[in-house]
Amino acid sequence: MTSDDGEAGGEPPCLMSLLDEEGRVPDLHTEAAPCVQTKRVYDPPSTGDGYRVLVDGLWPRGLTRETAQIDRWMRTVAPSAALRRWFGHNAERWDEFRRRYQDELDEPDRRDLVNELVERARHSPLTLLYGL
Repeated sequence: MTSDDGEAGGEPPCLMSLLDEEGRVPDLHTEAAPCVQTKRVYDPPSTGDGYRVLVDGLWPRGLTRETAQIDRWMRTVAPSAALRRWFGHNAERWDEFRRRYQDELDEPDRRDLVNELVERARHSPLTLLYGL
């Protein structure tokens, strides 16, 4: 498993906004197209998960790497600590949170990681794990 440097996370990622309504990478609208799903890291792994990526800035408490069956840990894809604090689970701020998070994901280092995830999802199922 590899780790990417970054700030603390904790919110489910908004990477799903990059996908179509069926959870597929854009331009892959066939029945056989791989899908992207989100899942709590505490939920048991399943065979349909495919490549499992933790997209949270903090390692989940009480889980070992073996138990969680995480293929990769991408900390820098998680929302920044400052953005999470600003959001504060306030539903009225959701639209602005999504806009600001998209801006964060457009930063060059993060964009490269997102592109890597999109490319992987073009070929096989991808599960984005979060620790809430």
